[in-house]
Amino acid sequence: MDITKGEWVIRKYEEDDEILIGIENKNGTFASIAKVTWYGEDDCNSEAAEADAHLIAEAGAVANETGFTPRQLAEQKVNLREALKNMITQYKKYTELDCERCWEIIQARQAIAESEA
Repeated sequence: MDITKGEWVIRKYEEDDEILIGIENKNGTFASIAKVTWYGEDDCNSEAAEADAHLIAEAGAVANETGFTPRQLAEQKVNLREALKNMITQYKKYTELDCERCWEIIQARQAIAESEA
């Protein structure tokens, strides 16, 4: 993935009604990647802008960490959840064990429930 490498952080400039998303370079400089701007004295706009900036920075951080975009991770989550559900079904079909109390099945069901929240 060809995105800006490094830890994505935000810098808020209230006097300019803007928040910059970027990376801190080793020499102390700041390289801007994106800017979120709000207008007016409305603190709600400022709070929403800051939340948006944190989301952008987090998306960049996750992409750097995993090599996948948030959308790709969401698609993988759906695919893995479905595969796990299918594995539970097949396990129950081909084993004589009481699957309702198998630790692996309990863990799988917990993982599925957490992924659907």
